[in-house]
Amino acid sequence: MNMGSTMVVGIILLLSLHINPAFAQEAAPCWTEIATCLEEAKAQNYPEPLVLLCCPSISAAVTGDLACFCLGKPDIVSQDATALFDNILEICNIPDTLDTLCPDTLAPEPSIAPTEA
Repeated sequence: MNMGSTMVVGIILLLSLHINPAFAQEAAPCWTEIATCLEEAKAQNYPEPLVLLCCPSISAAVTGDLACFCLGKPDIVSQDATALFDNILEICNIPDTLDTLCPDTLAPEPSIAPTEA
């Protein structure tokens, strides 16, 4: 895929990203500013200057409360927007990807109850 095609795909993905503000306020307070900012950027088709305005909030969450930041990953993944969010991280000069910052963790093994003989 050439650079132009990659950019078009990235723009299409950006247009589809939606961070649910209700989720941000209830489940992950560090996402409140991020979600609000990205919603404003989305309203104008994610121009880079507006995405850059979101970078301080994103950087603060990544460096100050990574556990809270990672609570947003399921919402992003459910929208198939991981590549899009990785692009946002790149715009913000954050060298990591969403998967690097928030690796999937395995569910704990269920404990096996002893059986009576």
